[in-house]
Amino acid sequence: MLQPPAGFRTSRADGVVVLSDGALMTPDASGLYRLDSAHLHLLPSFVGQGWHAPRPELPISELEHTRGAPPLNTKEILDLATRERIVLKTEDGRLLMRGEPSALLRAHLRSASAALSKELARRHQSLWTEV
Repeated sequence: MLQPPAGFRTSRADGVVVLSDGALMTPDASGLYRLDSAHLHLLPSFVGQGWHAPRPELPISELEHTRGAPPLNTKEILDLATRERIVLKTEDGRLLMRGEPSALLRAHLRSASAALSKELARRHQSLWTEV
């Protein structure tokens, strides 16, 4: 089962995705798509476009509980993003992400975006050396 990225729309009103070989991928009642075994080779392409396995949403009471808890540090947030297959980067001083984070990760990203941007910029700069 695959959940499309946020804001995903198809050209068809019924939400059906037409695959490259003409096969149809139809959403179920909850908006999830089933990729059959004949099309599993397309999975990396879907993941690269932001599709992911369905994640249960964090109930509001748990989300409110995390607001009172101490925030995660930068490393813990980056580790959580990695576990959720969220890619983070900085560009023009903005923190950008690819993928659909859980409500918990989204809350931590909002609260620590400045520190994360700084850490990602530091990591990016350390990889490059002028020739």
